[in-house]
Amino acid sequence: MDRIFHWLMVGIFLSASTTAAQSVTVKEYYNSTLDAYFLTGRTNEQTLLDTVPDFKATGMTFQAVAAPANTTGAEALSSICRFHVTVADPYTSSHFYGVYSDCSYLLGLKNPNFNWEGYDFAIRTAVGGVCPTGTTAIYRGFRKAVNGKTSNHRYTTAANYVAASDAGWTPEGPSFCASSATDATVIAPPIGGPVVECGRVYFPGKQFAYVTTSPAKTDQLFRTYKAGATGINGQIAAQIVDARNDGSSLTTMINVGASSWTFLGTVAVTLGSVSGDKQNALPPISYPYAMFVGQSVDVSREMGSAPPFDFFNTSRRGQMTFVGKENVTVPAGTFEACKLRWDEALASLDSVITGQTLREIKTIWVVPNVGIVKERLQQGYVITPEPSMSTTLTEAISIQ
Repeated sequence: MDRIFHWLMVGIFLSASTTAAQSVTVKEYYNSTLDAYFLTGRTNEQTLLDTVPDFKATGMTFQAVAAPANTTGAEALSSICRFHVTVADPYTSSHFYGVYSDCSYLLGLKNPNFNWEGYDFAIRTAVGGVCPTGTTAIYRGFRKAVNGKTSNHRYTTAANYVAASDAGWTPEGPSFCASSATDATVIAPPIGGPVVECGRVYFPGKQFAYVTTSPAKTDQLFRTYKAGATGINGQIAAQIVDARNDGSSLTTMINVGASSWTFLGTVAVTLGSVSGDKQNALPPISYPYAMFVGQSVDVSREMGSAPPFDFFNTSRRGQMTFVGKENVTVPAGTFEACKLRWDEALASLDSVITGQTLREIKTIWVVPNVGIVKERLQQGYVITPEPSMSTTLTEAISIQ
């Protein structure tokens, strides 16, 4: 993996006649949920990402041409392809940009972790670490996957190259040679910093009403917190009960400790159900109350049904990450909230039958001493680009 990610993006001169190509502006975006950067020269993607709250244009742009551009001579251009790379361990959800030879090689491997996304743009590339006179060097840095954060390449102008290195991206030198470029004005927040208590999810005595919006419908949800009761496998558990108007509910069973809480399992009651369907977490997952920005928790577990109907058992692999603090506005008001993100791959008998591994991304905004004011659940397959995943949004409309 590291060898692939560290291939130098050297140019190849494509043997074809010079053709006119449409100019494109390649834009960089910062994904706050992944703490990672992404490039695209595709205007449809740029239009979409400009509307996604977790993606923010950094201000770094450079000029290229539409791909493929097959040119030769002193100003030869290289077509740059793109793969979305997804790996469970070490956790990776990022993109690899390569020239034609890289792309052909990776396509030939037929590696299911490398998802082909076509050619993105074409541009002159650095030769021997040097860009031609009259061009602007676009530098590349690389951050390895560590502490639950995805590996990631970042491309910068000279003005931000040192800042990117200080933020954890190891310098790799010039990669692209653009006719012009603009500098980034948005830099990723540093990993670490002070430890803050942002991990609590149990708020006894509180009652929340939420509005839930999904592609299928808009609904209301009511959340209450109940004290210890007999829960999963005979353990004494506190309960977080989410009830809907139709009589269905989902109860999350947790153990509340002095410095952490532990997820034990869930009980789902659907229409016509009497006792509810139990799912046990094996092993139970513990979450600290106090965390620093960028800290992650391995949430890999088996979710076993009781009784054990194999079709409903699920193997979940992934991470929970404390993204940081941010202001969030919902119908109940505006709050400074802690942002926590779960990113998990799900395997079950159903996925074996269909040949597809499901992916869920759950992001919550929790306000200390108040509760969870917003949740976003994204669902799709591992190969599904994040902006295209089905999204359900839950926002607090009243808090008591």
